[in-house]
Amino acid sequence: ETPAAGDKFMAFETESQAKEVADNQKVYVKGIVGGKYVSSFYLYEADGDSIYVYNYDSNDILTKNSLVDGDEVIISGPISTYGGQKQINQGTFISKVSSGNEVAVNKITTISASNVCQLVSFEGALVTSVSKVTSLTSNNYNALNVKVGETEVAFVAKKNTLTQPEADAFNTLISEFIPNLTTVTVTATLTVYNNSYQINLQPQTVITEDPSMLKAFA
Repeated sequence: ETPAAGDKFMAFETESQAKEVADNQKVYVKGIVGGKYVSSFYLYEADGDSIYVYNYDSNDILTKNSLVDGDEVIISGPISTYGGQKQINQGTFISKVSSGNEVAVNKITTISASNVCQLVSFEGALVTSVSKVTSLTSNNYNALNVKVGETEVAFVAKKNTLTQPEADAFNTLISEFIPNLTTVTVTATLTVYNNSYQINLQPQTVITEDPSMLKAFA
């Protein structure tokens, strides 16, 4: 695919640049595949920043092109904003650059807008409520709520993103958390929806209980 007149040609650079582009402007971005949700996924920079690529089930470019986490690819598509977060809407696969790439995890102690769409790890998050995943075909909001400092973060199990064994493993893990007494360490990609911070549960999400660090959903 060749950029057309008026396209925002990103020189296949950073996801950070793409998130500064106005809605409906087409971009070309190079990044590392990760965090697949059904047919959508994150496109990461090596430093852990990312942009979400939202695709319909009929446009599952990862499966169609045999792409997996760690593959560096070039994707094109128009920018849109959903729930206050920039994303590439209906991305088109251009080419695969390399495989086996790793993404850096950013260790943080407080959460701010600058952390949105970053792969982060934070310790000492206070569990405030738990709710088992009861359906795999509908969204399970607030499956786990934690507080990082004074900032609330809600975990969402989106429909069709977990298998039954994965949901069972998560339910077993959180059943052992005692709200207001348990603190956890979390490694995941932070998102935002309507000014509320969220983490979308998926198999790659790691939650370990402090201080034993013996339990994990992964």
